[in-house]
Amino acid sequence: MRLSHILVVLFFSLYTNGYESPSEIVIPLLTWETVPSNGVITSSSQLSAIQGVSAVKIALSNINADPTLLPNTTLSLDITNHFLSPSIAISAMIDYSDEDKTLVIGNPLSEISVLTGVVGNVLGVAQLSGSATSSRLSDKRVYPYYSRISSPSFSQTFAFRDLLLYYEEVQGLGWTDVAIISTTDEYGVNLATNFIETAEDDIDILTYQQFLPGASNINIELEEIKNSGARVILAFLFTGWETLVVEADKKGLVGEQYVWIVPDTIVGIPFTNDSNSDAAKLSRGLIGDFIFVPEPTTNPLGQAFLAQWYSVDPTEYYGAGITPTPFAFLAYDTMTTTALAIADLDSRGMFDGRRIPPEEWTNTIRNISFEGISGSVSIDEKGDRIASFYILNYIPENNTFVPVGVWSPFDGYTPFQDIIWFDNTTNIPDLDIREPFNYWSCDDKEMRRDSTGKEISLHTPDSNDVDEIESHYHCDHFIDCHNMSDESVDCAQNFVVLFIVFGIITGILILITLAILIFTIIFGIFLKYRRLRVASPVFLVITLLSVLIGYISIYAWFGKPHPVACAFQPWLLGLPAISMIAALCVKAFRIWRIFRFPLEKTRIT
Repeated sequence: MRLSHILVVLFFSLYTNGYESPSEIVIPLLTWETVPSNGVITSSSQLSAIQGVSAVKIALSNINADPTLLPNTTLSLDITNHFLSPSIAISAMIDYSDEDKTLVIGNPLSEISVLTGVVGNVLGVAQLSGSATSSRLSDKRVYPYYSRISSPSFSQTFAFRDLLLYYEEVQGLGWTDVAIISTTDEYGVNLATNFIETAEDDIDILTYQQFLPGASNINIELEEIKNSGARVILAFLFTGWETLVVEADKKGLVGEQYVWIVPDTIVGIPFTNDSNSDAAKLSRGLIGDFIFVPEPTTNPLGQAFLAQWYSVDPTEYYGAGITPTPFAFLAYDTMTTTALAIADLDSRGMFDGRRIPPEEWTNTIRNISFEGISGSVSIDEKGDRIASFYILNYIPENNTFVPVGVWSPFDGYTPFQDIIWFDNTTNIPDLDIREPFNYWSCDDKEMRRDSTGKEISLHTPDSNDVDEIESHYHCDHFIDCHNMSDESVDCAQNFVVLFIVFGIITGILILITLAILIFTIIFGIFLKYRRLRVASPVFLVITLLSVLIGYISIYAWFGKPHPVACAFQPWLLGLPAISMIAALCVKAFRIWRIFRFPLEKTRIT
């Protein structure tokens, strides 16, 4: 038994020490465009896809030339182009699984990735994408084996939210009242949905419009945005910005009082090659974002890549020699991440002919951390890259986006350069646009107009110090100004004249009443003239006092209404009327009692 144990140990020792790294490892690469047979590139998105493949090939050649990373193994690519067809992409995933290839790289589009990610979960195939951003791919329950060198879309939406909140704090109102327009594909809808969720109570979404990718007639959607009154418009679309901005300009939605914001695809994929085109000119001041890729001037790895990019044979590396899009940097680091994962698995003897479980690929990739040409690369437990974002500003003269700030999940938005806005200045637009209105100035006694709609703070007539009031208070037959100018200037009925006439007449009547009252008291009560005593001077005095106070009550109705004057009005008018009527009634009752028995002497006390 002891000898058999020794033989078993020797067998396993020989077996493990006998592992050799494979001479070649074929890496499946799933992409969506290929070099046209005629060599003519018809769109910027096509060029971006082809440059991404070339960046992967350049990274591959550098890895194969590195004697320290995989000295005994040559890496090669098995490329499949799905041409935006889900069926081709899914079929390729099935074929790779049948061949025991359990890691597929590339697959840069969210629209396809959300489908192949589910297939990979079923078939046991891990994926590593360079640029897919859909937040759905962060769901580990549905996509346990999907990882990416890009950050999910909700990171972009957080960056946009913090950007708007920053400018609201700096400039004022208008920056957080936004409209959203997106394409109906996975990329556009996912970004829009994430922005709505991250906006919470900080951002007011005035309207959300959608249109089909490639559609040219979007008049209805743009009209709804215009009617919403939003001055900040977020356009979440993969391509087609040049069409959207031209159509928006026709609707009057492009100008100094509008700010447009676009996602990383519009930043990373040039939407025009002509800096003098209408789309370029109308895009001045456009704001976008892209994952933080250090400037090559500050990154030696980036400098080395660009030097190689401009020196390689463009017939072998198609698209090289032309300014690479930022997505090429992500594609290069996708290949670097893959090579590092292969080296780790190779060091553990995993390439011995067995099928490598997708969990091994996934765990290895998510534990890798390195400095790449796109910056620091590290992937969290959900398969998402932990990264900051550049905020960029489009400059039409150079047909490029220039970094003006950076957003990080820890520090929020930090600007480091002024944005050049649509008016070609660095003056931050005033987006608090309000309707102009007319108002009446009590102090100046004239109708005026606030063309900005916000310079004048209107007063309410019930306040103490009233000056500017709404125009409809002018000549409305109610006095609102202390000087009564709102009812005396340029009105068909002049209240001041009316008050003067009534005031004079009332004053004369008061003087007459007062004279009669004095006469009655002197000659009726003190001197006791018979004729006045016959008329009952006490009742006369009560009646005259009631009339006098009644006349005085008229002045309580003059001028601008006041709580004190309004409180006195019913008392000054009501009590004298009641007392006068009461005096007349008592006097009539007294006379009735006297003449009820005309032949008897009756004393009324």
